[in-house]
Amino acid sequence: MRLFLPAPALLAGSVLCAAAHAQPGCGLRNQMRIINQVNAGTAQPIIIDTGWQMPPSGEPVESVRTAFDSSPNGTTSGTWSALSRFGFLEFFGQATGSNSPGFAVNCACDETFEGVPKAWFRDTILPVSDTLAPGAPVTIRATLVLTGTASSSDPGAVRTFRAMFFDDDLTLFNIAITNAPGSDDETFILPVGVPLTINGQLLCALRAQRLSTGQGVFTDTIEADLSASVLLEVLTPDVTIATCSGASYGLPCSADLGRQGGVAQPDGRLDNNDFIVFIDEFFDQSTVADRGSTGGVPGPDGAFDNNDFVVFVDQFFAGCP
Repeated sequence: MRLFLPAPALLAGSVLCAAAHAQPGCGLRNQMRIINQVNAGTAQPIIIDTGWQMPPSGEPVESVRTAFDSSPNGTTSGTWSALSRFGFLEFFGQATGSNSPGFAVNCACDETFEGVPKAWFRDTILPVSDTLAPGAPVTIRATLVLTGTASSSDPGAVRTFRAMFFDDDLTLFNIAITNAPGSDDETFILPVGVPLTINGQLLCALRAQRLSTGQGVFTDTIEADLSASVLLEVLTPDVTIATCSGASYGLPCSADLGRQGGVAQPDGRLDNNDFIVFIDEFFDQSTVADRGSTGGVPGPDGAFDNNDFVVFVDQFFAGCP
C-alpha cells in the first residue's frame, strides 16, 4: 500500500459537470483484433472498437465475435468476448488452429495498437461533504482485483495480460497487476470539491507463434478467462463520492456469484448464472451458500436449509449498489 498526496491545484466550482465534458469524462469502450487466417483462406483480421459509449445506468458494453477460416492447408476458429462496466471488466474466449505441412496458420487475439485495452472504463469522481469545507483533504483507498488467467498449448506463444486502475495523470494512484491473478491497493488524498478522472483497464494479447511459421505440424489453442474489479473506499468520515457515471464503486454485490455458463465467478450482473452457482454451492455445502438462519434472517448458522434460499433470493432482488 502506498500513500499519495496531490500536487497543489486550484479548487473548482461546478467541477463535476465541467469534468464530465472532458474527453471523455466517463464512458465504456471495448477494443480487440481477432486473427484467424490460413494459407489460401479468405478470412481477414477483425477489428473491434466500440468507441466510447455511455449506456443506461448499470448496463455494460459487451462485444462478442466469432472468426473462422479453412482451406486444404489448415483450419482455425475462435470466439472472444470483452465486457466493460463501471468498476468491472471482463475478457474471455478461445481459439484453435491446425496447419498442414509447410503451411502457416495465424491464430491470435491481440491489440489494435500496442497497449490498447480489451475493456476500459473512464469515470470522474468528486468528494462531497456537508460538513467539511471545500479543499479539506479526503483519504481514499483504491483497490484492484484481477482473477483468472490466459494460456496456450504452444509453449512459445505470446501470452500477456494485465489489469490497471489509475488516475489520468498517474500522480495520485497507479495500480497494475500483470500476468497472474492478485489484488493490490493504494491510498491517496483528494480534496473535497476537486474532481479526478479515473481509468480501469483490462489488457490481453495472445498469439500462437509456432503455427505462424509453417515449420512443423501443430494443433494449438489459445484461451483467456479474465476479470478485473475495482473498489473505492472513503476513509474520511462525513464524505461521499459523486461520480459522472453514477456508479458507486462499493463493496461487491453479495448475490453476484456466477458468470456465463454457470461458472463460479462474479461478473457484475445478476442473472440465472448466480442462481446456478448458488444451488451448486448449496448442495456442496459450501460456506458461500450458508447465508440464512431461522426465520430467513441473514447470517450463517452452519445449516443448509430453506433459510439460505430465502436470504439469497432477497439479496438477489435487492440488486447491486
